[in-house]
Amino acid sequence: MAQISTGSSTSGKANVDATFNLNVALPTVDAQVGSVRLMSENDDGTLTGAVTLKPPETSPDYRLRAGLDTVLFTDAFNASAQNTNNWNYISSTMTASQPGAGTINFGTVQGTVNGHGALLRSWQSFPLVNTSPLAVEFLAGQFTSALVSNESFYFGLGTPTVAGTIPTDGVWFNLSTAGLIGELKYNTGSVVQATPNPMRTLAQIVVGQIYQFIIVIAEREVQFWIDGLLSGTIAIPAGNGTPMIQAGLPIYMQKICTGAVSNTNTCRVARASVSALDVQFGKPSSHIAAAQGAHSAIGQNGHT
Repeated sequence: MAQISTGSSTSGKANVDATFNLNVALPTVDAQVGSVRLMSENDDGTLTGAVTLKPPETSPDYRLRAGLDTVLFTDAFNASAQNTNNWNYISSTMTASQPGAGTINFGTVQGTVNGHGALLRSWQSFPLVNTSPLAVEFLAGQFTSALVSNESFYFGLGTPTVAGTIPTDGVWFNLSTAGLIGELKYNTGSVVQATPNPMRTLAQIVVGQIYQFIIVIAEREVQFWIDGLLSGTIAIPAGNGTPMIQAGLPIYMQKICTGAVSNTNTCRVARASVSALDVQFGKPSSHIAAAQGAHSAIGQNGHT
């Protein structure tokens, strides 16, 4: 081992100062300059057990690539009437209602048997464009009591068409007595679930608490985030060209019954939004607002 001494200038020895800091002089000769890999920490691995590091990207002209997010859609459920300009509502026995307290509540009237359900999906669809991931965000949680057997609450990207049946294509969170699970379904195929599974137990989704849930959908990976922590991932199956076969999908929320249900409970959502990441779309804010229904030609939240 090399000998380390204090105050020495002897060639071939490493030197430290009086407080034991290693004295280092960086080389000035080009041929002696080393290389450093620059990595950024996306997540410290608190939940997944593995640190997530990503390298930045530099163009052929030596410019560091920087991503700019574009908000495509956002809505808060702060009115006492559903905004039918933004949302398509479908129900069977079970209902979803907005009491004007800042959330939409699924299961205000509870379903009791298989096929009962209530859903809300946006009229607007959101495409996955090349290397620009989609971030789908919800502020949501259980409300009156915990879910019981034979019921699930889904929220993500997809096109459900029947109140009590989940979409055949898309990416979403699935909350049930089995816990909170991230799921991907491609073109009526089998459901692929995120690792770890479940990401949270049902008991860890505390009744009455609102959480931030984010799905980041990229061409080769889907990430599931809970309150700023990476909680699960899905690698896109090798046989799939993209995470979902459809070019664009709505954002949706859906509570369903898959059998006999014994009690009354609700799940609630305070806000839902979709953003395109990394690639600057160049749309003015007024155009983006108009696309999500925030323009004078239609009624806004709170109008009847």
